[in-house]
Amino acid sequence: MANVYDVKVAIVGAGSAGISIAAVLMFFPKPKGSEHVEVEQLAFNRLYAVMLSFIVGIASGIVGAAGAFIIVPIMLVILKVPTRIAIGSSVAITFISSIGATVGKVMGGAYAPHSIACDGHC
Repeated sequence: MANVYDVKVAIVGAGSAGISIAAVLMFFPKPKGSEHVEVEQLAFNRLYAVMLSFIVGIASGIVGAAGAFIIVPIMLVILKVPTRIAIGSSVAITFISSIGATVGKVMGGAYAPHSIACDGHC
């Protein structure tokens, strides 16, 4: 019977193997012309994308990392989203998240803009 530690090690190992396989698959070149897709013609399974995003959010929240490092490969490899759209989406998500983080810091009192601007001499 496996203990909890062995199960955790197996889960982390499987996740690492999956990420490594995805990274290797990204090295293979795509066919010419496969990147140019009009926005109106872009199609992917939205329910699948939402489920993957939820899983990435939970996993990245547990380890305390941003999810962009894994969501972009998922968009590229699994959902087949063109590179430009995947990168743009990642930048937009990061921008919106940083607004929320900044508002949280200001509301919590962890950020005092007058102390930075005046350098203590105001």
